[in-house]
Amino acid sequence: MGCEFVGGAVTVPTYKMIENGFPVIMPDPEGKPLAGEIYTVDDETLARLDQLEREGSLVAS
Repeated sequence: MGCEFVGGAVTVPTYKMIENGFPVIMPDPEGKPLAGEIYTVDDETLARLDQLEREGSLVAS
């Protein structure tokens, strides 16, 4: 696959994640730090990810 793991990441402490068919990060004064991972991807992989993210979306593509 055309990707490479860059490293972990953490937000500042004032965010929360909600799930509304897909994950969304929103500001919240009572939020916590959110952890994730960062990857670099090639153009082909990015196009495929974009296509996958549109599947099941609430907005017509």
